Amino acid sequence: MLRGFFWGAVAGTVLGLLIAPKRGEETRNELQARFNDWQAQAQTQMDQMKARSGSIIEQGRQTATTVQSRVQNTFGTTGSTPNPNTASANTQ
Repeated sequence: MLRGFFWGAVAGTVLGLLIAPKRGEETRNELQARFNDWQAQAQTQMDQMKARSGSIIEQGRQTATTVQSRVQNTFGTTGSTPNPNTASANTQ
Protein backbone atom coordinates (compact mmCIF):
# COMPACT_ATOMS: atom_id res chain seq x y z
CA MET A 1 0.00 0.00 0.00
CA LEU A 2 2.80 2.41 0.87
CA ARG A 3 4.67 1.39 -2.26
CA GLY A 4 1.67 2.39 -4.39
CA PHE A 5 1.39 5.69 -2.56
CA PHE A 6 5.09 6.37 -3.09
CA TRP A 7 5.04 5.63 -6.83
CA GLY A 8 1.84 7.62 -7.27
CA ALA A 9 3.45 10.58 -5.58
CA VAL A 10 6.55 10.26 -7.76
CA ALA A 11 4.45 10.03 -10.93
CA GLY A 12 2.37 13.03 -9.85
CA THR A 13 5.47 15.09 -9.16
CA VAL A 14 7.04 14.25 -12.52
CA LEU A 15 3.82 15.00 -14.41
CA GLY A 16 3.40 18.23 -12.50
CA LEU A 17 6.90 19.34 -13.46
CA LEU A 18 6.39 18.43 -17.10
CA ILE A 19 2.98 20.04 -17.49
CA ALA A 20 3.49 23.30 -15.61
CA PRO A 21 7.16 24.24 -15.58
CA LYS A 22 8.12 27.11 -13.30
CA ARG A 23 11.28 29.01 -12.52
CA GLY A 24 13.97 26.87 -10.92
CA GLU A 25 13.72 28.54 -7.53
CA GLU A 26 9.92 28.16 -7.44
CA THR A 27 10.19 24.50 -8.42
CA ARG A 28 12.83 23.82 -5.76
CA ASN A 29 10.73 25.53 -3.10
CA GLU A 30 7.66 23.58 -4.12
CA LEU A 31 9.57 20.29 -4.15
CA GLN A 32 11.03 21.09 -0.73
CA ALA A 33 7.56 21.83 0.63
CA ARG A 34 6.21 18.56 -0.78
CA PHE A 35 9.15 16.65 0.61
CA ASN A 36 8.58 18.20 4.03
CA ASP A 37 4.90 17.22 3.87
CA TRP A 38 5.78 13.63 2.94
CA GLN A 39 8.39 13.50 5.68
CA ALA A 40 5.83 14.72 8.24
CA GLN A 41 3.32 12.13 7.04
CA ALA A 42 5.91 9.37 7.25
CA GLN A 43 6.89 10.48 10.77
CA THR A 44 3.24 10.48 11.83
CA GLN A 45 2.76 6.96 10.48
CA MET A 46 5.93 5.77 12.22
CA ASP A 47 4.76 7.28 15.51
CA GLN A 48 1.40 5.54 15.14
CA MET A 49 3.10 2.22 14.40
CA LYS A 50 5.38 2.64 17.43
CA ALA A 51 2.38 3.39 19.64
CA ARG A 52 0.52 0.32 18.35
CA SER A 53 3.53 -1.93 18.72
CA GLY A 54 4.14 -0.60 22.23
CA SER A 55 0.62 -1.53 23.30
CA ILE A 56 0.94 -4.96 21.69
CA ILE A 57 4.23 -5.55 23.52
CA GLU A 58 2.64 -4.46 26.79
CA GLN A 59 -0.28 -6.87 26.22
CA GLY A 60 2.24 -9.65 25.60
CA ARG A 61 4.05 -8.83 28.84
CA GLN A 62 0.80 -8.83 30.78
CA THR A 63 -0.18 -12.18 29.28
CA ALA A 64 3.23 -13.66 30.11
CA THR A 65 2.95 -12.39 33.69
CA THR A 66 -0.55 -13.87 34.01
CA VAL A 67 0.60 -17.23 32.66
CA GLN A 68 3.63 -17.21 34.94
CA SER A 69 1.41 -16.50 37.97
CA ARG A 70 -0.95 -19.31 37.03
CA VAL A 71 1.93 -21.75 36.59
CA GLN A 72 3.39 -20.75 39.95
CA ASN A 73 0.02 -21.11 41.64
CA THR A 74 -0.49 -24.53 40.05
CA PHE A 75 2.99 -25.99 40.53
CA GLY A 76 4.39 -23.91 43.36
CA THR A 77 6.85 -21.04 43.33
CA THR A 78 9.63 -23.05 41.67
CA GLY A 79 7.54 -23.63 38.59
CA SER A 80 8.61 -27.27 38.34
CA THR A 81 6.53 -30.41 38.72
CA PRO A 82 7.45 -32.98 41.36
CA ASN A 83 9.66 -35.74 39.98
CA PRO A 84 8.24 -39.14 41.03
CA ASN A 85 11.71 -40.75 40.78
CA THR A 86 13.21 -38.21 43.18
CA ALA A 87 10.31 -38.52 45.59
CA SER A 88 10.63 -42.33 45.81
CA ALA A 89 14.41 -42.11 46.22
CA ASN A 90 14.01 -39.72 49.14
CA THR A 91 11.57 -42.04 50.95
CA GLN A 92 13.91 -45.04 50.87
